[in-house]
Amino acid sequence: DKISIDFPQLELYEKDKNIFITVLENANNSSGNVKLYNVGYMPYYFNNMSERDALIGRSFYQYKNSEYQALQNITNEDLNFSNGQLSGLIKCFKNSDLDFSLSITNGNPKEISYCQNGKLVKTLYFLPNYKTYEYEFENGVNLTLKVLDSKIEEGNNYLKAGNYDKAISTFEGALSNNIPTTVNQNVNLQKNLSNAKTQKTAYLQKLEQERLAEQKKRDAEEKKIREEEARQQEIARKEQQRKYAEERNRPRSNNLNSSVANHVFLMCDEYGSPTVIYGQAVYMVFHNNGLAQMLMGKDLSTAIDNKPTKTGTWSALSNTVYWTWSDGKRSENFEFNSYTKNLTSGGVLLKDMGEF
Repeated sequence: DKISIDFPQLELYEKDKNIFITVLENANNSSGNVKLYNVGYMPYYFNNMSERDALIGRSFYQYKNSEYQALQNITNEDLNFSNGQLSGLIKCFKNSDLDFSLSITNGNPKEISYCQNGKLVKTLYFLPNYKTYEYEFENGVNLTLKVLDSKIEEGNNYLKAGNYDKAISTFEGALSNNIPTTVNQNVNLQKNLSNAKTQKTAYLQKLEQERLAEQKKRDAEEKKIREEEARQQEIARKEQQRKYAEERNRPRSNNLNSSVANHVFLMCDEYGSPTVIYGQAVYMVFHNNGLAQMLMGKDLSTAIDNKPTKTGTWSALSNTVYWTWSDGKRSENFEFNSYTKNLTSGGVLLKDMGEF
């Protein structure tokens, strides 16, 4: 009743509501600073705000992975209004300890600070794009930036150890925060990330150069080995030619030589049937000068016209004959039959066709 007498123009919609809250709700065109004691305007404001208000639910906050609520049992409030709307800096206290502060500009929240026992524990920042970022504090130390500082140190240690991938992943992981890029820690993280990528690129280029150098060295060694193998093969070839010439020029005077030298032999199976390959008979010719030839043709005349298929040298040893082709391959020993004048080895018969 006294309020109605003192404020005759005030319409008290709810008698259970604090009169000062009612006054502030109806002061639509008023601007200025209001200090309230034991009223709880800000708790009422947060509990009754529009669902579209950016501050909805912001009386709750997470700190060190635990949830807390501000504006509980506050005793005094320092409020600023512009045309009936909260504006500027708002502070709420528990006795002399700051519990909560809010900065509003042009109707939009800019910053909230949460305190416990009068000490700042968290600051929440609102960006123009409606995103937010936050810092946690303990005894005046910014724990959030301290974590980033430790990540910078961790990444740099990986970098010093040459673990470029781990350094890069550490810097990139730390940069995934939503703190503004202009903050020193983010500036340093970006700089260190760029440096780590540059060092990794240089390291990979060095490895590639070393690989190419090693490959060049291996190629040179392999070339040297191939050249030595070719040289040895050439020596062997010349030695084989020398032996071939020596064998070819060796005189043939014994009885076996006289029975084989300048004779033509038809290759047959053990029963005397000619061996035919693709319709051509096979003939072996042993010259007096040690030259051995293999001829092929449907008959001897055709075989002679076809020219030798293979050439080499032949030798007589005891009662056997063998030959060595120019490629170094040696035949089996063929035994000479003094009665038939034929040569045999296993299932192969060289039938004497006569002297030429």
